[in-house]
Amino acid sequence: MAGIGERYRRVARCVTSFPMSTWDRIRAALRREKRDLDAAIGDATARGNAALDRREQELNATPEEKLAIEQQRAAEADDAFEAARRRIEGEKDR
Repeated sequence: MAGIGERYRRVARCVTSFPMSTWDRIRAALRREKRDLDAAIGDATARGNAALDRREQELNATPEEKLAIEQQRAAEADDAFEAARRRIEGEKDR
């Protein structure tokens, strides 16, 4: 029959963590990389699917819808130019 001290040591040995081996560290690093890559691939896939959906909508659009899409793009380009102009003029004032 094992004494109380030995039983305590056996339980304590099971509960405490053992130092990680090199292989455990490598596996943990690879798992982190896999999670990061899965997230990046998922994000890229979602953006790609959205772009394809947008392009498909443009191809199937009526002439009026195509004109509206082009006007929206022109407005976005104008906004970008306006923001650049404001930055340039703001730098001249300094």
